[in-house]
Amino acid sequence: MLKSQQNELQRQMLLVGSIAYDLRDPTAVILMAKETIEKSMLQNLSETDRKKFHTPLKYIEQSVERLERISMNLLDISRFAMGDLKAQLQPLCISDACKEICELASKYHPNRNIVCNLPKHSVVMVTDAYFFDRILLNLLSNAVTAAPHGKVTVDLKEYEREVVLIVTDTGEGLSQERLEHPFAPIYRLEDSGTKLGLYICSLMAQQLNAALSVENMPKGGARFVLRIPIRQNAQQAFLAHNPKQDAQRRARCVQVEFSGLEL
Repeated sequence: MLKSQQNELQRQMLLVGSIAYDLRDPTAVILMAKETIEKSMLQNLSETDRKKFHTPLKYIEQSVERLERISMNLLDISRFAMGDLKAQLQPLCISDACKEICELASKYHPNRNIVCNLPKHSVVMVTDAYFFDRILLNLLSNAVTAAPHGKVTVDLKEYEREVVLIVTDTGEGLSQERLEHPFAPIYRLEDSGTKLGLYICSLMAQQLNAALSVENMPKGGARFVLRIPIRQNAQQAFLAHNPKQDAQRRARCVQVEFSGLEL
């Protein structure tokens, strides 16, 4: 790529990142206004009148969450392109992360059948907590959307040299055209807009030196497989690690991903 093209790409990515970052303030203000209406104004109304406001207020919340998810995706892509988003390795109990994310996702959509199969022992490894959470969140929300009336299964398996995360759904599977480039970004689809989740998964998997693949299942649905190499024994380092901050960030990410998810 010519230097002029690189400069233009950097300029465009800076613009994308700036727009994504600027979207955070108005979305936060809208959510605060919505909460204020619920706490102060609706208290003086009858239960019948409060129910009238429930649907539009819920729609506002879901729309803002969707906007925040789009902003988060754009910001991640911009930071990747600029070289500012790199893996920050630390000990992580990924079995706990899988359990928390699946349980939180089920709370937002209790009518979805999400099954999480974990080893009997805790699985701890050195990785990037944000990247791992985002990959699982994107794969899980993609699977839930693909199988609105089916089953989504999350399997975590630990081997001697790698940890394997498998997300399977019972939907229709990927089209043959999509299977040829499953992790490419999709822009300006007339029916569903921009899709960046799987593309971001591939970028984050590369940062983790992990392999991400997908295949259609013989009886329908798709299966995504993430293979993360084990770098070192992380048990001792994990004992001194405080997972509270990870849990708080994880809960917010699940809220953003699933509260505004269009199903």
